[in-house]
Amino acid sequence: GGGPGENEKRTMKVLVTGGSGYLGQFVVSHLASKAHRVAYTYSSNNASSSDVGMHVTGHRVDLKTGEGLDECVKALGAVDVIINCAAISQPGVCEKDTELARSINVPSTLMFSSAIKAQIPQPLFIHISTDQVYEGVKSFYTEEDETSPVNAYGQTKLEAESAVRSNWKHHVILRSSIIYGAKPPLVPVPRTLFVQWMEGALTGPEAVSFFEDEWRNPIFVRDILAIIDGFMAKGRDATWPHRTFNMGGPHRLSRVDMAHTLAKVKACNPDKIKAVPSASVNRGVASPPDISMDVTRIVLELGINLTSFEDGLRSFIKP
Repeated sequence: GGGPGENEKRTMKVLVTGGSGYLGQFVVSHLASKAHRVAYTYSSNNASSSDVGMHVTGHRVDLKTGEGLDECVKALGAVDVIINCAAISQPGVCEKDTELARSINVPSTLMFSSAIKAQIPQPLFIHISTDQVYEGVKSFYTEEDETSPVNAYGQTKLEAESAVRSNWKHHVILRSSIIYGAKPPLVPVPRTLFVQWMEGALTGPEAVSFFEDEWRNPIFVRDILAIIDGFMAKGRDATWPHRTFNMGGPHRLSRVDMAHTLAKVKACNPDKIKAVPSASVNRGVASPPDISMDVTRIVLELGINLTSFEDGLRSFIKP
């Protein structure tokens, strides 16, 4: 294999888990638009694959047991890249049933499936993790900082990272912050989308409360697609000094900051935004206060420009 340029041209066979979730739908559509062959898994919310492209097939797979996974791999014939977007990512749900969360969030069936283990050379495993592996007691975490999740979601995602590291040599782990963007391209998702919820709230008649003391680096979904392209293009033989990356937008923002930015983009009255401490609401699950991340490593590794929250919003929000 040659340098990074070589892979860019060729069609790759990509297995996407969680293909009908928010990020998964963008990933599947994007790869299809680049003429890659895609097989994606879904548990219940099927996006009709015929809407996406000729080289895309959707497969109902139970990731707890691995049932249906072999058919999915057979449909591709071979697997060059696995992109693991499947997760139970609502912290409240994970807190109530940690075993269920672990059974989906730790990709055991995926890594140990006989059809996947038979792939030679070993596919690149792109694993989507979370900023919630950090405790959230300082600003701008780097990848070298200690991980110490405060809830079951972060804990199961941290277990997933170490499972991937110890079982899959050719991997990359992307610790994602809040993902935002337009509505998903294929089918509606059952969960509330943060920006779309904010937009509805800010255009309504009432004042709306936003936390002033929880900070994240919201990342534009299209930046994630560019990041995935970058890692797919790196090529197996490239030197990989790092395999764990913080994946967030360029700025540390509180929920209040996000609301004010959206109000500016929509040119609506910011007086409705009420800043409140997070302790004022009992969410039934601990939430890390400041898990803002230093994203220097991924920017240098891939040479990408990350989209600011304001520019990201302007690309899909009508004023």
